[in-house]
Amino acid sequence: MSAYRVCLTVLMLLSAAGPVARAQHPETTFTAVARTHFPKWVKGNADGTLTPERVDALVNDRRITGDEAAAVAAIHVYFRGQKAPAPLGETALLTAARRGGPDERRDQATRPVQLEKVFAAFRGHVRSVPRELFAGDAPQRPGVKQGRLGDCYVVSAVGALATHHPGRLKEMFHPHPDGSCEVAFPGRPPVRVPRLTDAQIALGSGAGAQGLWLNVLEEAVALASRPAGGPTVAMDAISRGGNAGRTIELLTGHRSTTLRFRPPGAKDRPPPADRVPVLAGEVRTVLRAVRDHKILACVATPHEGKLPPGIASAHDFGILGYDPEADTVTLWNPWGNTFGPAGAAGPKHGYPTKKGRFTMPVDEFVRVFGVLFYETDAPAPGR
Repeated sequence: MSAYRVCLTVLMLLSAAGPVARAQHPETTFTAVARTHFPKWVKGNADGTLTPERVDALVNDRRITGDEAAAVAAIHVYFRGQKAPAPLGETALLTAARRGGPDERRDQATRPVQLEKVFAAFRGHVRSVPRELFAGDAPQRPGVKQGRLGDCYVVSAVGALATHHPGRLKEMFHPHPDGSCEVAFPGRPPVRVPRLTDAQIALGSGAGAQGLWLNVLEEAVALASRPAGGPTVAMDAISRGGNAGRTIELLTGHRSTTLRFRPPGAKDRPPPADRVPVLAGEVRTVLRAVRDHKILACVATPHEGKLPPGIASAHDFGILGYDPEADTVTLWNPWGNTFGPAGAAGPKHGYPTKKGRFTMPVDEFVRVFGVLFYETDAPAPGR
């Protein structure tokens, strides 16, 4: 037989065997991982159920790695999304994994949780993140994406700091040979972050190929924020929303202040037309300080009321820059999303957004958002 025919025969055999080989290695699912590990997860529990407390312990266990860690983190999010979570037996857990339904706001603490979808996202994060603290040109804002924590008030300010002061951000980290890291927030005692578990990494935000710095920083903010007797999983302390001004103070050591656009009792309505020019003038003063002095500033949308498409309610955005000639402000959504308006850019159709970054006129900015948080020169309280 000629060499050509031998090669052709081999190729035909490989082609025929391909589907069989793939069928023997089905896609990894939450259900498959849970079935494998559930007996170990409930070992020692007389009724064979999995409790929130047990899952918290598994999240903090370094021996839980890879796909198992991604599944544990998904169950943790499932429990966290319920006001009074009941223990789960294996059948109940696998039944919950088969449920679909909406999952529109991954950052909200109380919401439907699609276990298979959450597991797939966590698995991708755990498998892809470099285990270095800083990789490549880190830290930088591009590539940063908020995870399933409701901590936009943290990530938005971190993104602004990474934009304006990446060197200052990097200097906060002091790694140790054992994998732990001290994070030194200005004017405060350093926060020691133990080496992260795979489940803790899964639960946090991502910085793409930049390494673990954002996960470590979120854990440090959580440890610094967690009250005595607080949650066993530290990141739960920052999972239900907060105040971007407090994050600005933590990251800079300077006091923050606020500028509110909507009067008390009218949080679901934009400011009166006669107030817009006054507010826009005050906003421009802050934006010039962002441009000229690189102060940190974030802005939050109201919890209620109609907003432009692509801009979520009850959400914080970092402020990146100001163009005085065009009178526009550039913002960053920590979701790192991309959005294309269905019509002309503006309040009706929204604003073109790429990797979370978009621009809008200052007068529209005042009408859309609810409150502006920004850094001052004064020392932060308790510094």
